[in-house]
Amino acid sequence: MGQQDQQKDNVISLQERLAQRKQAAPPEAPPAAVSEEADAVQGALPGKLTWLFCPTCNSLEYTELYMESGRRHKCGTLVKEAVVDIDVRAEYTLVIANLERIAMLQRFLAESHQHFEEYQKRLLLMAGGQNILPYPLTQERLKTLPVVETDPFGLLITEALANPSARFPKDE
Repeated sequence: MGQQDQQKDNVISLQERLAQRKQAAPPEAPPAAVSEEADAVQGALPGKLTWLFCPTCNSLEYTELYMESGRRHKCGTLVKEAVVDIDVRAEYTLVIANLERIAMLQRFLAESHQHFEEYQKRLLLMAGGQNILPYPLTQERLKTLPVVETDPFGLLITEALANPSARFPKDE
């Protein structure tokens, strides 16, 4: 193999890597629950994560493939590499937890989006078909609007929408 072919093998190409992964067989799904016996048998799974930095492009990527001879970025620059020892099993577990959390957040955001779209439609109905021109969203204007709280995602909650169950007295 010539030097040019060897250099080509050392080039980082995220798109090529992603295409190769798509062609590869999908990984098996993780087991739904791991017994304590199985947990004790497998234990930690050591691995290495290699961070790659191109000083020319200022790009930062990571890979599971360590190359002792180094590698060049697609721009031709020799990349800097930093290897991190990891417990692959722990990292994989945390990825699953994060993916579950992201799925939950996506459901929450979809529900919130639907809720505010419905509220927007009802406000238009309240206006009786006239065009509603929103106030300019400036910091000064926000101070004058009926915002009583901000939820954990930064959504502005008005006095009209806040704590609706408190509007109904509890039967004694």
